Amino acid sequence: MFIVLSFCAIGQNANFNYTAIGGTFCNPTAIKFINQSTGSPVGYLWDFGNGIRSNSANPIITFDSAGIYQVKLTTVYSNTASTITKQVSVYSKSIISLSASRSQMCMPGDISFQINNADSGSTFQWNFGDNSPTLNTSLPIVNHSFSDYGNFNTTVVCTNVHGCKSTDTKELKIIAPILYTSILFNNGCIPVNNVFTSSVSIPSSPNVIANYSWNFGDGNTLNTTDTFANHTYAQVGAFEPSVTISTPEGCLVTKIFDSIRFGTPPTTINAYPSDSVFCASFVPFFVANSSDANGYDWRFGNEGLFTTIDSVITHQFKSLGLKLITVKPKQNGCSGLVSQSFNVHVIGTIARYNFKNTCAEKRRFSFLNTSLFNTLNSKIKYDWDFGDNTTPSNLQNPVHVYPPTGLYFPNFIIYDSTTNCSDTLKTKLVTTKPTLLNADSFVCKNSNTTFFVENIYGMPAQYKWILFDTLAGVSVDTFKTFNPNNFGYFNNNHVIVNRGASYCKDTVFLGRMLPVIGLRIEYTIPLELCLNVALTSNNQTSSFRTEEQVNMYQWSIGSEFNNTGYNLVPYLFSNAGVYDVKLKATDTKGCMDSLIKPVNVKPLPFAWTIPKYDTLCLGQTTQLIAHTSDNVLWSSSIPVNSFCNTCDSTIVSPIHNTTYFVASTNGFGCTVKDSVIIKVLEPFTILTPFMDTGICLNNRIEIQLEPRDKKVQWIPNNFLTTDRSSNTISSPNTTTRYIISMTDSVGCFNNQKEILIRVNPLPIVELGADKYISLNTTLQLTPIFSNNIRDIIWQPANLLSCANCPNPIATVEGEKSTFYIKTISDSSCIFRDTLNIFILCDQANLMMPTAFTPNNDGLNDVFYPLSKGIRIINKFSIYNRYHKLIFERKNFEPNYRQMGWGGKSNQQLLDADTYIYAIEATCNYGKLVTKTGMVILIR
Repeated sequence: MFIVLSFCAIGQNANFNYTAIGGTFCNPTAIKFINQSTGSPVGYLWDFGNGIRSNSANPIITFDSAGIYQVKLTTVYSNTASTITKQVSVYSKSIISLSASRSQMCMPGDISFQINNADSGSTFQWNFGDNSPTLNTSLPIVNHSFSDYGNFNTTVVCTNVHGCKSTDTKELKIIAPILYTSILFNNGCIPVNNVFTSSVSIPSSPNVIANYSWNFGDGNTLNTTDTFANHTYAQVGAFEPSVTISTPEGCLVTKIFDSIRFGTPPTTINAYPSDSVFCASFVPFFVANSSDANGYDWRFGNEGLFTTIDSVITHQFKSLGLKLITVKPKQNGCSGLVSQSFNVHVIGTIARYNFKNTCAEKRRFSFLNTSLFNTLNSKIKYDWDFGDNTTPSNLQNPVHVYPPTGLYFPNFIIYDSTTNCSDTLKTKLVTTKPTLLNADSFVCKNSNTTFFVENIYGMPAQYKWILFDTLAGVSVDTFKTFNPNNFGYFNNNHVIVNRGASYCKDTVFLGRMLPVIGLRIEYTIPLELCLNVALTSNNQTSSFRTEEQVNMYQWSIGSEFNNTGYNLVPYLFSNAGVYDVKLKATDTKGCMDSLIKPVNVKPLPFAWTIPKYDTLCLGQTTQLIAHTSDNVLWSSSIPVNSFCNTCDSTIVSPIHNTTYFVASTNGFGCTVKDSVIIKVLEPFTILTPFMDTGICLNNRIEIQLEPRDKKVQWIPNNFLTTDRSSNTISSPNTTTRYIISMTDSVGCFNNQKEILIRVNPLPIVELGADKYISLNTTLQLTPIFSNNIRDIIWQPANLLSCANCPNPIATVEGEKSTFYIKTISDSSCIFRDTLNIFILCDQANLMMPTAFTPNNDGLNDVFYPLSKGIRIINKFSIYNRYHKLIFERKNFEPNYRQMGWGGKSNQQLLDADTYIYAIEATCNYGKLVTKTGMVILIR
């Protein structure tokens, strides 16, 4: 609901512009509304005419359907609102379809395209998908020539007069016909009546062939419309037949057959073996000769048919006994009219065996001899070399215990002493104690750990991994990386090694406990909250084992880092939306895990009250208005007379200062609040701190009136810091009576009061100008007093003969002393004055003894200047009675014994006599002082 005031302040007007995000107002379209309201708005209420509302300043709204929409913006200011409505048109795009004269062709050529259902005035942009330039037209029909084979997607973009674009695509296949052929005979004896067949896959329609052109490779050809052809070959030789097909569109395809050969039966054969009797381990060769043959078919007993183009062939027999050998010559696959057979005798033995270990003792192997030999007359010997440098065996089926681990090559020799034939068979065998290794002492949940199988000597095997109570897979690799996802203490990690039928399976255990530890990350946050509510968390993360502690947390919201504390720092979102809240934690073992939970932040409604503040005289009423797009609910800070608490606009008449609150709640359950403060002016009485008071002359007095929130006028306005405030300072120089007038801010009520301020005279004392006296003298003070003095107090008391008498005698310490006097009148007013007394700097400041006794008794041994108020002795000189200079010192501090005269001249003691001294010195304040005199040296 929208409530708009009927007035607008100057410079506070609603306005907006808008633009389509995609550049056109074609449905569906996203339109950005640009707020251009003047002044300083506090909020916005948009109604887009399609059921959508917004409180954003510059919203982006999607219009799915074409139409004319009345968009209304209400701009809310601090104390008013303004509304503007504009018409927004959304256009529809053409629903076109693209058709083509052909969808398939067997060779490149021209195609005609047509656009159906295009709006009048539309333009078209064509892309034929064959790297040709884009074509722009204003007509819906075009012809295009394709110059190559392939699949081409022709796309047209139709733009109507409103700029709305629609697109359609048509696929064209240009594929040459595919020819499939077969032939009945590839070789044989002439004459051969051969049959040729063909089939054709043509992508275009109709699927017909105009002509088949056959070339039989022997100079004969045939043209037909049939898919097959018969031809009789009557000549010996090799031929390359071919067929060429043509379609009604003029497409041509040629296929060349594999070479065919035909001949006549050979009439001669001569064949023989290299040996007629031989041991089975021997590889004999066989020879066949025929003058007109180019191939031979051999049969070696029941061991199969072997064809060769060579006249010599080798063959090793797989069994013993008398073997019938037959050979037939061939010419171009035409078998001869003759053949030759002969017998050979395969004697001796063929070595064969297999082995198997026992599961109770896996290094014990049983060898099973399956060798072939003549069982009637043969005398067989066996020689087993087990390949581990142990004693050989001559048993037929030995059992051998190998070392626990190793790779071995057992060698078996079987010997027939009757035929003097032998055969050898060597195989590979391994004994091992596989071990399962893992480098980790613990595994963090949801992190990888790798197991390795060692001591397998490179033998191929299959590994079945049972890790952390889970079948982790079957592989041929000797390692397995696994990511356990359950906490626990696992001591059954093992792998089953299968090396095939000759070996028992090995079940290999890790042999120690491998715990899966880490963090149980858990925390709770609201599934959803309102934009004005801070997001908080309740962290419940713990470690699987008590000995590990979580020592690092890291919270983030979306891509924004929050903090590293135990819980989220309360976070206020700036925009509504769905955000991922992530907690990443690490424990003291370095195990790390994370958990992400979403929070749906709901938008807030907008609510603004007008006015924000108002002032009423007691008994008056006022209207309160709430601007919001949602429901409202009013309440008050104190009980008030009844008013409409669900109305956007309500009338109130409070009797005391009252705050009215309005709450607006949207469809998401989110609430915002605003308030109006109503000040009610009531009758009042002026309260003053005094009615009659006195102050001393030149003093001031602060006056605070109650109540303080009123307009004030002082009469007269003399001697006041301000005459318009309830708090002012008065500094009168004569007794003054003030009349105070006070009224409230809007003139509802007023009051008046008087106060009197009496001004009392000061107790005056005059000490006169500063005084100067000589060193070691005193001065009596003679001030002049007014006749209203009650008490006198002098300071400092220790330099005065009395502290409370009018004329004390003053003594000066150092070069200067300051004396203070305070007088108190009969009305308790106070007056103060100050007097400085200075010591003059003259010869009196230089004090010299009249005699001294330099006899080194520590008493009066040195003659030197003593002084007060002297900064430096510029020159100190001693003369004899004849005015001859006998001692002198310059520029030294006064009262410095080491710079004095000790009764010597040039290191010689002088006689007792009277001597003359001269002193030149500088006072502390710069005056130059000189002094001369006599001193007696006594010995």
